[in-house]
Amino acid sequence: MLLQWLLGFVTFLLPFCSQLVRAFFLPIHTFFGVVIFCFAVATAMMGITEKLIWTLYVNNPLALLYSLLKNATFINQDNFTETLNLSIAEILIFVTGSSTVVMCNIGDAC
Repeated sequence: MLLQWLLGFVTFLLPFCSQLVRAFFLPIHTFFGVVIFCFAVATAMMGITEKLIWTLYVNNPLALLYSLLKNATFINQDNFTETLNLSIAEILIFVTGSSTVVMCNIGDAC
């Protein structure tokens, strides 16, 4: 992540890089930026879900075990968490879709 930020800073913000270098580095920079963003979104969603699990079942760990053995839909007990995760997923789709449109407009290989 630090390498992504540093190379992007040197390539795009400092004036001594040529357009050829910028054109070469832009697809790589965009791809890894989207990958890093996807990992951040996945981490946030897993953290929210883990917090829900430990909040719901901290007083009765056997209820968590029973719920896991009974079915895999025990997370849907909190509508706020479900809505928050869906909102984060929508942001992910919007950002990755926007970056794809930008890449298709810059490089004609779409």
